[in-house]
Amino acid sequence: MKLATREYPEHYEITVTDDGPGFDPEAPVLADDGRDHIGITNVRDRLAQLSGGALRIRSEPGKGTVVTIEIPKKQVKRT
Repeated sequence: MKLATREYPEHYEITVTDDGPGFDPEAPVLADDGRDHIGITNVRDRLAQLSGGALRIRSEPGKGTVVTIEIPKKQVKRT
């Protein structure tokens, strides 16, 4: 696993790269424990609501996964 951070003029970026087995992002998530698994959706929503940020996941079977979190420098006005 590799963790990297970068600063851009408009935002900060955090990237986590994993060279594990990866997965097919188009495949449905199957859970056999009877619960809804909405963790990634919750993180995306909270990043967007609290900071205007974004979470992107890129993965490919056999090649690993890259997760990128982008946080704008400009504060989001909350009402």
